[in-house]
Amino acid sequence: MTYWLDGGWGVDVLAGKQTRTHIDINFDAQYAEKLLNALLDLGYKVDTDWKPVVLNVQIFLVN
Repeated sequence: MTYWLDGGWGVDVLAGKQTRTHIDINFDAQYAEKLLNALLDLGYKVDTDWKPVVLNVQIFLVN
C-alpha cells in the first residue's frame, strides 16, 4: 500500500528527527479505509470515530 505520512510525524521525517512527542499518526485520507481495514485485521481497535474528521485507532507498544 502506498501512503502519505502527514501531520507532525510527516514534519519530523522531513526534519530528519523527532521534534516533539506525538499521540497520533496522520495518513492521507485517500487510503484511510484501506489502512483502517488492515489495522483491524491485525487486531487493533477503533478508539474514537469522528469520521470523516478524526478516527483514532488504539495502538500500544508491547515489550
